[in-house]
Parts: sequence; C-alpha cells; structure tokens
Amino acid sequence: MRGKRFIHSTVMLLVPVMFICFNSSPGAAQNYLGSLKVQVKDFYTGKPLSGATILVTPNNYTGTSNAQGEAVIEKITPFRNYQLTVKCSGYVLRETAFVIVRANEETTAVAPLKKNAVIRGFVRQPGALLPFLRRPLPGAEVFLLQQQGDQLKTITVAKANGFGYFSLVNIDEGTYTIVALKDGYKQSDVLEIQPASGKFMRQNFVLEKPQVVPDPIQVIITDPQKPYTAPVGYFFGIENAASFKTFYWVKEQQPAGAVPMGEEGYFGPPPGSVYYFTLPMLGQYTISAYAVDESGAARRGSITFEAGNVPPTAVPSVIPGPTELPLIDKDILFADSSGASSVAAGSTVYLRGFGTDLNTPSPEEFNIGSPTFDVYGNKNGDFHASIFDFAWTLKDKNGNDVSSLLSPSAAQDDVSFNIPADAQPGDSYTATLIMTDDKGAQSAPQSLEITVADIADAKSCSTCHSDKALGYAATAHANKGGGATCQSCHGKGSIHVAGSGSPKLSVNYWSGVCGQCHEQFAETQKAMHTNALPFGYYEPTGGRLASCYRCHYTKGYIGAVASDKPFQEFRYPFSPLPDVPKDTPNVSCSVCHDSHRAEKGNPVGLRTGAPGKACDTCHYEKWQNAILEGMAGEVGNGYHYPGQDYSAFEGDKNPHRREDKCVMCHMSTKVSDKDAQKVRKVGGHTFRMRDYGDDLIPGTADDTLNIPVCQGCHAGLTSFDRNGVQTEVKGLLTELSSLLKGNNHEFLPANQPGKCARCHKGGTVPFLNDQGNILEHAYTNYKLFVNDRSYGIHNPGYTRKLLQDSIDSVKQLAR
Repeated sequence: MRGKRFIHSTVMLLVPVMFICFNSSPGAAQNYLGSLKVQVKDFYTGKPLSGATILVTPNNYTGTSNAQGEAVIEKITPFRNYQLTVKCSGYVLRETAFVIVRANEETTAVAPLKKNAVIRGFVRQPGALLPFLRRPLPGAEVFLLQQQGDQLKTITVAKANGFGYFSLVNIDEGTYTIVALKDGYKQSDVLEIQPASGKFMRQNFVLEKPQVVPDPIQVIITDPQKPYTAPVGYFFGIENAASFKTFYWVKEQQPAGAVPMGEEGYFGPPPGSVYYFTLPMLGQYTISAYAVDESGAARRGSITFEAGNVPPTAVPSVIPGPTELPLIDKDILFADSSGASSVAAGSTVYLRGFGTDLNTPSPEEFNIGSPTFDVYGNKNGDFHASIFDFAWTLKDKNGNDVSSLLSPSAAQDDVSFNIPADAQPGDSYTATLIMTDDKGAQSAPQSLEITVADIADAKSCSTCHSDKALGYAATAHANKGGGATCQSCHGKGSIHVAGSGSPKLSVNYWSGVCGQCHEQFAETQKAMHTNALPFGYYEPTGGRLASCYRCHYTKGYIGAVASDKPFQEFRYPFSPLPDVPKDTPNVSCSVCHDSHRAEKGNPVGLRTGAPGKACDTCHYEKWQNAILEGMAGEVGNGYHYPGQDYSAFEGDKNPHRREDKCVMCHMSTKVSDKDAQKVRKVGGHTFRMRDYGDDLIPGTADDTLNIPVCQGCHAGLTSFDRNGVQTEVKGLLTELSSLLKGNNHEFLPANQPGKCARCHKGGTVPFLNDQGNILEHAYTNYKLFVNDRSYGIHNPGYTRKLLQDSIDSVKQLAR
C-alpha cells in the first residue's frame, strides 16, 4: 500500500521562518494556530470577486472566495512567511508574497486582480485597397513577446483561422512586442503595443511573399537523452541556423494541465537560435520555431516527441540507527550504531531505502501527505519516498534467503536486522533493494554487503593511515583513553586488515555516527541545518547542482573547504560533475568538524580553523551575514542608495560583529534550561536565541531567551528589544510595506523563480509601474530585513539607515 509512511517535508527550509519549538502535545498545537482572510477584488474598481481559488504555500492551504470576495482559511501554522496564488475566471493570475500569519489572530491579505486584456485582429495578404477585401492567411501565427531581463520571451502565440482571424486572450496589461509570421512569407513589422486591463485591442497584419524563399529548417534536440522524460530540461536548435538572423520559439503542443516550470530561455542572437525548455510532465510535445533571414523571410520547423516514464533508481545504504537522526517525537535521543557495514556478531544493522527518479526529482514529490513536522517544526532527515513500493531481500554468504530477519518487514523503506550472535568473522550478508514507482516501473536491483568482523589491533589502522592517525592523536577522542577509536565510526576492522584493505570500511557522513555519544546530536534537531535534502538529486540543472553541492551536501562542503579557494567563489567544474551522492545528509556534524583533526587553538577540529570562518562559508551571502557585515549592497541581496554612506556600519565598525561572528551568540551555552525531551532549549548546537515555551507564541512570559551572552555588554538587559530597536525596526518595516503596497494596489510581488529564491536572494515578479526600479530597490531591502528575522539586532545602525533610505525613496514617488 502506498503512502503508508509520511515524511518531514522540505517546507521549513524553503521560506524565511522564525524558529519555532513545537510542543509534542496535540492539544497544545491547536491553541496557537491562526487564520487567514483573503480579500479578492477587482484591481481598478475594488469590486469583490467571488469564485476565486486561493492556494497558500508552503503547506498548500486552499480556499474559494464567497460573494463578498472573501475566503477565510482556518488553522494555519503561524509565524511563517506565506505566498498566495489567486485565480479567477476572466482575470490575470496574481501571486503575492510576505503574508505573515499571527497566532490566535485573523490575518488579512488583499489580492487585487486585473481583468484580462484581449488582442484581436486579422492576418491578410497584400492586394486590394480595402483591407477587408484582402485574402486571409490561415495558419499565420502572431507572437506576443515581452522583455524580461536581457531576454525577449514569448508570452503566448495565436494561430489565424480560415478567415485569417486571431485572438490573444488572458493577457496582463503592460508593454509587449508583437509580430506576425507564416512559413514562406516575410515577417510583419515588429511592433510595440500596450494592452490595457479589461480592454479589447485590435491589431491587423499584412504579410507578403519574399523575392527568395529560404531553405526549409529542421528543429532538433541538440543533446538528445533518450528516453525523453519529464521534468528534464532539453536544448532545441535549428540545423541550418547560420543562414538566419532571428528566431521565434513556441511550445505548439504539450499535455493538458502542463504548468511551466524551471528555467526557460533563448541563447544566441536575440530571440536566440537555441531554446531551453523544461518538460513539466509526461506526454507528447511539439516544439516549433520560426527562423527569419536578413530579408525578413521566415521558415517554420517543428519537432514532436514523447516524454515517457523512466524507472527509478534504488539507493540502499547502511545508516546509523535506529534512525539517521534522533527523532525526538519517537523518544530517541541517541543512535546505537555507527552506520558501518562491517559489524560485530549480535549487532543490529539499519538499512535505509531511498531512490532517485527523473520523473519526480524533488523529495517533496516522493511523499504523499507531506508536509508533516517533528516536535521542533523541522523535517529532520526523515525523508521516506512514500510514492514507491519497496522490496528488500537479504541473503547470507551461501546465497540462502534470510529476508525473514528484516524488521518490520521486507516491504518497508527503512528496515533493520540482527546479525546472529553465533555469526563468525568473515560471514557476510547481501541486502538487495528493488523499488517500484507509482506508475509500475521497477528499478534495477541494487545491493550492498554487510560483513561480520572483530575489532582489529588499533595499530593496524595507523600502519596504513598514518596521516589520519597523526591528526586523530590530538583529538579528544584519543585523549579519553581510546573510548572512541577509528573502528567506533568506520566499523570493525579485522576482515579489512586481513584482506589488505578489502572490503573497504565505511565512510558515513550521517550525524548519527557522532550521535552514538554526543548529546549535541539531539540539539541539532532544533537547528535548520539538520533539515535533510533541500532538493533532489536531479532537481537542479547539472551546472546548478555543481554550485549547490558545496553547501547542501556534506562531501561537497568538505571538498570546497579543502580547495583553499574563497568559499563564496568556489564552484565545482561544470564538466564532469563531482561525485554527488544520491542519498546523503544535508548539513551533518562532518560539515564543520573533522574528527581526525585537532590542534592548538582548534580542539574540536573545525575544518575552517575558526568558528567565525565556519559560518562565513555557506552564509557569506545570506541575509544575516550581509547585514552583520553591512555589505548587502555588495552581494546583491540589498540595495545601497547612490550618494548615501554606509561605511560607518561595515565590518568590525558594527559592534555586534566579533571574531567568532554568529557562534558567539547563537552557540552560547550560558542558558542550561532543557525542554520536555531533555534537550537544550537555546544556544549550543540548537543555534536558537529563543524558545517559545509551551504556548508556542513568541514574546510571551514562558519564552526562554538566550540573553546572558548579551548581558556581558548590556548589563541588566531583559529582552532583545534594547533601547526599543526591534520595536523601531518593526515600525519601519510596517511603514515600508504600506508604502510599497500603496504603490502596487495593496500587494507585494511574489518570489521568483521558485523555491530556491525563498532562501537565496532570487528575484520577484516585477512591480506594476516602477519607473527606475524605485519600488524594486526598496523591496529588495524590505525582503532583506524580513528574512533576517532579528529586527535590527545584527546591525542596528545599518538596519535603521537602509530602511529609512528605502522609505524616503518611495515617498518621493508621491511628490
């Protein structure tokens, strides 16, 4: 049966959220929920619109507006930053962002929708003096294009009927380019038009024959990958493109319900001889193109192909158990195995079943019923692929089927088995996994071997691994009388030594390896770092995966640090791609710590050598660090206004910017309070500055603040709102939000393009009428400080100045 086990979803990592400590009591969880009232109205008249459908992401809450244009959505998790998508017949789809729902309150959001504009007309041949007597050109196509960044992109295409009549509907008002084309004819003049909301616009075209008709064109997939599948990106080109000057591309046919996704664009001379398109779903596609030569003569070509389902790939692995992370809601604080594949007789082996699938590249899509969260509001690595069926088999070294040893059953994703107590060193067990996807396609079997072994003489490790042994000798592990040895993490070594290194011992990056002994393992469950895969193996494009790899995969981070290049400039070669594991923890203990290394001044083996430098790797361009350093304008997630001086707040001129940076406050252990699960509430490896208490609402009496570290400089401080800085910043943000909404019909543009933009600087849908990008620049700063979530604490002077400059710039629009 599918969907029998749910996961902790990726939602929390993908949006700017406040740190929430969920209570494990179901009753308590109902008391702090909020509600959202969405008011849908006509953009210009203010008339309420009924029947509009509303989607609230993350969490996929839905609603439909009533006769008053309102939809009230109850029981929404508060203190998160939501985005709305609103649809209504006859109106342009609207997306709005930064809707923050409060606990025990009804939050109101306005969604003003604009009526569709319509462009209609005829495409005819030259001839008669009176236009209506000219012969129609059936099959001619009218392209509506719009400048987006440095690209002129096709928005929609209409084909003329037997009377030469065409109609472009569902158009948003704005500035567009329009052109008419037909195979074997000269293209029309390229015109700029500005359709208005709710208005009909007429535009006629006359196409004539060229003196010389160019050779036909053939559209090809430039780098074919068969079988074609979705969602995968493909590059389309034209074989004899060199004979032409300008190119127009269109998705002539795609499956019903296909929604554009990912990147889409043109390359080469604008609008580009190469077209890139990500197929959103399985089915048949026809991609067509017009190529126009120097004389204006156009030729048309197309390619039709089928995107079909491909089988998944099974990815079995041995993990630290009972789970790869300490799922506190299951009362598990420590792992009881290292996840090694070379183990002693009588021990338990934990197997994790995972998979990759080109048709469902994101772990979010693997799981029916997501999102679900653990007691701390995180998803914490419990990523189970519930759309798949799993079939494990287990055989001993003689090939006998011993699958009956698997618990809870051979059909589960994650299973375990006990090595018999009488097993002998050299015995082995082979676990094989086959996965079946939701369309019945079955993976090839993938196997791994577990070897029974004894502890080897410790000197054997140093004989072959002298470099590691020297580093290990200086660590606390070695200095505690051998309590933690190489074989505590890598597995029992007797067979490995006897076989001169074969079979290899395990190298396991899951944090549960450390979680056998370290209570910090449980603390990290409160930190966003432990949220497992933020994306799927296939989800980013190849080159993008090579960039994401340095922060979102442990092995990638280790390689980036070891390269000795500035981390923010480090990129893996685009070809060939690095060996990216298909199933791996996101940020594990091994990201920051090298367990083989310790030295004077660095007793915990930080890979970067110093705490501040550790945070400066992945977080260098993130909101918090950009504010701390006063360099948001430099890295691009903020906007520095020309003529304004921000140098007084840069670097160590900011009193909160110390050598240890984030670590100094966020990892302070001066507060020792623990929660109901006996895990540290704040600081340490939770990285938290506030625990919300049993009521789950910030700013109430039961909050625990990690404030003693602040009191070292600010004696007697009892809240983070020192001298009212947070109150002031919240007021500035509210004022700026109101000004931005007031200049944009009461809504703020949504994040684009997609979920990566929610955590990274990413763009937004453009403002409606933003000459000189005044609103966009101010909105960039608004997003910076809302996403930061400290409300000025990281750099009070910089925050005040940048917000005030933003407010002043928008106010000038009204003068």
